Amino acid sequence: MHHIKLLALLLGLCFAACSQDGSTVADADGGQADGADAFDAGGAPGDGDGQTDTDPDLPIDEALAAIEGMTVYDRGSSDGYRVFDLVFRLPVDHGDPEGQDFGLRMTLLHLSKDAPFVLVTTGYNNAIGSQQVGLAWLLEANQLSVEYRYYGESVPFPTDFDFLTTQQASADFHSVVTVLRPIYTGPWISTGKSKGGMTVIHHRRFYPDDVVGTVSYVSPNLLGAPDIRYEAFFDTVGESDCREHVRALQREILTRRDSMLPLVENAGYQYDRIGGPVVAFESAVVEAQFDYWQYSGQAGCTGLPDLDATDVILFNDFLDAARALALTSDSSLEHYGSWYYQAQSQLGYPLVPQAHLADLLTVPVICEEGLPPDGTSPVYDPAVALDIDDWVRTQASQLMIVLGEVDPYSTGHFQVDPGLDSYLFIVPGGDHDSTLSMMTPADKATASDALTRWTGVDATLP
Repeated sequence: MHHIKLLALLLGLCFAACSQDGSTVADADGGQADGADAFDAGGAPGDGDGQTDTDPDLPIDEALAAIEGMTVYDRGSSDGYRVFDLVFRLPVDHGDPEGQDFGLRMTLLHLSKDAPFVLVTTGYNNAIGSQQVGLAWLLEANQLSVEYRYYGESVPFPTDFDFLTTQQASADFHSVVTVLRPIYTGPWISTGKSKGGMTVIHHRRFYPDDVVGTVSYVSPNLLGAPDIRYEAFFDTVGESDCREHVRALQREILTRRDSMLPLVENAGYQYDRIGGPVVAFESAVVEAQFDYWQYSGQAGCTGLPDLDATDVILFNDFLDAARALALTSDSSLEHYGSWYYQAQSQLGYPLVPQAHLADLLTVPVICEEGLPPDGTSPVYDPAVALDIDDWVRTQASQLMIVLGEVDPYSTGHFQVDPGLDSYLFIVPGGDHDSTLSMMTPADKATASDALTRWTGVDATLP
């Protein structure tokens, strides 16, 4: 789905990766993780005895290697941490533990065995790698970044997409917690942004006791494929002049299709999977409104081009700037094929408004539903999404959700029960990059108090 875009990842101080002094290092949802070729190097496999030695005097590398199915790659030290890349063999089908397995890739930042422990995921590949996320900085914690099954290097071969489900992925995370908790005895907390935020909520639904708390950033709550609730959001978001200008830009670009198509064709992308440059162009224009509010918001209105701007300015400063065009390319559709499968089978996707463009569109557009991997035919089942939505509203405890006011993914958001020590924070004017540090002082104080109670360590937000 173009956004759960690739649904970025960030914490309060900076869910993005942070250095020890809290400065931003990189966007945790995008960019290449530090040591992108980490798994090409040699390492020390576990001894396969299935035991985790919790002797406090046992060196951490030996304790990790003692876990059955765990391969350990020691990457040395960085910013006070010992860094390990890990590959953990897990069953493709947790209902058949003796069947096919695959290697789940992870990166561990080890501080001490009794320090707090942050379990983090993007919900996609392990783009975080050895970069520290803000919650680990805040809590002075160990950190484990876990890749999601069927993404990045964590793909079983042969690949049966019937087992790409949120239940199987949650069982992956539970298996990781089960083998590492005897080693790391401090309080565990999970976190993620966007699809990563969905992932940690889903994990908690199936295994609520694996961690003492969860911080989920800008996590979509999708209850349909498509989810029709999303369409109405764009009739009220932001100020009316900005909202209407964004829609007018979409129409203006479509009326210039003859001069825009050469720019699309020369943008450096291939569009074979989606059906050629015309489909890519119209899909990107429809998508551009969603993308604009997701990442620019009201604050970006002053930078929007005028309707009489040149073709190149409209293309560069609106259409391509919103990243919608790139996401129609062959490389993007292939890279996020597993997401599109999940969106069409269990997780859902939003209905992107296009009625205001209907008279100018000439081809069907795919937008959020995307293209699943070749040879797959996902069929949407709403049961899991509805079950998780109900669980969050009625049973979820020690859950913290942070949303942005003008982020389209705030539509139909999860509702929590404050009586269960769970919290919903909405950042005023915030978009899909909303963080704890952007919240009101009162909300930051409430969040600090909750995190401190959950973990037992001072978690005062600056």
